[in-house]
Amino acid sequence: MSDLKLGIAFALTCALLIGLVVPVLAVDYNPDVSVGQWVEYGNHVLDGQETEVNRTRVEVVAVSGKEVTLSTWTEYRNGTDETVDKIYNVETGTVDGQPASFPGGAIIAANLNEGDAIPPVDLGYIVNTTETRTYLGVSRSVNIVSYSLSGEGYTLSETFVYDKASGMLLELEGEAVVGEVTQTYSHSIIDTNIFEEPEPTTSEGIPVEYLYVGVAVVIIVVAAAVIVLKKRSKQASKTPK
Repeated sequence: MSDLKLGIAFALTCALLIGLVVPVLAVDYNPDVSVGQWVEYGNHVLDGQETEVNRTRVEVVAVSGKEVTLSTWTEYRNGTDETVDKIYNVETGTVDGQPASFPGGAIIAANLNEGDAIPPVDLGYIVNTTETRTYLGVSRSVNIVSYSLSGEGYTLSETFVYDKASGMLLELEGEAVVGEVTQTYSHSIIDTNIFEEPEPTTSEGIPVEYLYVGVAVVIIVVAAAVIVLKKRSKQASKTPK
């Protein structure tokens, strides 16, 4: 029975090790947007006054693996406009290949939870809280990211609110203090099509249920192997020499 007990112990150890992997796989930095989805922002305010920006529209024009290309169209109050395209990597936290110095992107990974790190993870920014808010008459689960930076003569504090399901920015507010001058600024969503049912994607993490099935398979296979080896050992001991 000692061999059988050893086999069972080995199987349980394998199960434990696989179980420890589950929390690691739970944080998977993937986008969950599709080409043609967009968010339009208004209410561009600086120190309580309207800014020269009338509205902005951020549209998904390409998705490839961890990268999302966003086209940002800005309409100014003087009648002019401009369009800028940027590539965001939601796993590395880079914009056009360069690491972001703070969490200020138009998009982060989808389906993050409270406490999850925001790439670039070495900067230490996290999802501070996850809660439900109402935008455009629709209740959405949102991830809130807040941070503060300070240096010689300045302090910067910002709060970003991201749609949890898509990772798209819904609103931003901030405060910058330089010397004795303080400025506050903000903008927020005024229209979008991201609240519609998204197209299914294939870039999903491994479901936890599959891991549990894997644990059960490991236990069964190892236990069966131990029993077979035990029987063979007994048969070999009975064979005349």
